[in-house]
Amino acid sequence: MSAVSISALFFGCNNDEPIGGSAQALVVECVDPGGEVPAGEWVCGEEKVVECTTPRGAYVATIYAELTEGTCAEATVTVSEEGPFALGSHEVLVTVEVEDAEAGPASLCASELVVVDTVAPELTDRLPELWPPNHSFHTITVDDCVAVEDACDDEVEVTFTYAASDEPRNDTGDGNTEEDIVNLGCDSVELLAERKGNGDARVYTLGVRAVDAAGNVTEGECHVVVPHDQGGKVPVDSGIAYREEAPACDGG
Repeated sequence: MSAVSISALFFGCNNDEPIGGSAQALVVECVDPGGEVPAGEWVCGEEKVVECTTPRGAYVATIYAELTEGTCAEATVTVSEEGPFALGSHEVLVTVEVEDAEAGPASLCASELVVVDTVAPELTDRLPELWPPNHSFHTITVDDCVAVEDACDDEVEVTFTYAASDEPRNDTGDGNTEEDIVNLGCDSVELLAERKGNGDARVYTLGVRAVDAAGNVTEGECHVVVPHDQGGKVPVDSGIAYREEAPACDGG
């Protein structure tokens, strides 16, 4: 099984920078007694559920807290955590300190923040190519096959589920070999660099399964091409001629 690192696949990507969000620390907005909170905002005392956006968890920008007495002009309100917040539940406390008061900060309100990961990884076919067609075996790994993007997990588990070819094992014009797919495992396979000389290129199809730390699953495919020639002719996937199943893998 292979743990595909997002940072290794997307050079220059900062794993702390959230996908679909901002990396702003949580701040508390003070509201005078009887004041209004903008519609849809998180109010202290309420539970909030957010989607994980970075491998470190999620960022939340603002929580609103209403004073029970006094005014915001003479009070300082602070929040117990600024984020990012890891997967799971967090108790967020807001405290208030009144200027010139003898007592220290007092608890104002408490909220539960729940960070979840419900979005499955995204797979992109790298379309690796085998050349020349010299009847040699080449090792193809899941890293060679697919790029993986996941907002919350930077070590998505990726495995092969099957390997197939659109040309028969031993057909006319392909070098008279019996085995084209060997040593198919969870994270690698050996493919023969050959194609029918009178065909339209060979296309191997590799089934790929990605599972993130929260158990979200994506099934996809990678296509490995053995071109007919180097003339720029577009390879044609003629459909599966035969298929080999990969062994069962942990978490697969």
